[in-house]
Amino acid sequence: MPNDERARRLREQSFLLSEFLAEHGIDNDMPATHRKVLIQVHCHEHALGRPEAERTVLQQLGVDAEIMPNGCCGMAGSFGFEAGKYPWSVKIAEHALLPRLRQADPDAAIVASGFSCREQIEQLTGRRTQHIAEIVADALGVLPPPPPPRGLDRQFAIGAGILAFGVVIGAAFSAAPLVRSTALQLRAANVR
Repeated sequence: MPNDERARRLREQSFLLSEFLAEHGIDNDMPATHRKVLIQVHCHEHALGRPEAERTVLQQLGVDAEIMPNGCCGMAGSFGFEAGKYPWSVKIAEHALLPRLRQADPDAAIVASGFSCREQIEQLTGRRTQHIAEIVADALGVLPPPPPPRGLDRQFAIGAGILAFGVVIGAAFSAAPLVRSTALQLRAANVR
């Protein structure tokens, strides 16, 4: 919708967390909690965002951050979960991502803010991944919530979170006509 003014305004007001933090900066005087962080940029971030924003945020916190130049992890949403596509998913990960992680220092933290990338890395390497928000919280001394459970419990927890997000968005869209109608009625009342 390149000619829709509403779409343009929404685009200008939408940010990934890392983009927002990079733009506004983080004031932190605490020592860095991670010596090295490897960043796996999710495909949607390559396509729509500013992939360098995560590195910028981490550097503001005094962290040595590297964006791994390996492209897609191979999971691609549900693609890698499908039995017939799983071997292709692993081949894509083996192209560059998995070799880079095998070379990485075992103490290096891995930031993968995309759900697909997190699952692919954790399942194929056994290494823990973190969202950029977890690294930032750790650096600022904020106690993070406990990690979600593994296996089906984790999938349920993630699904419940997505469902809750959908309910909030649905409620917002459902309320929009009511809000607009009320605003128009108020405007009409003030005009009279």
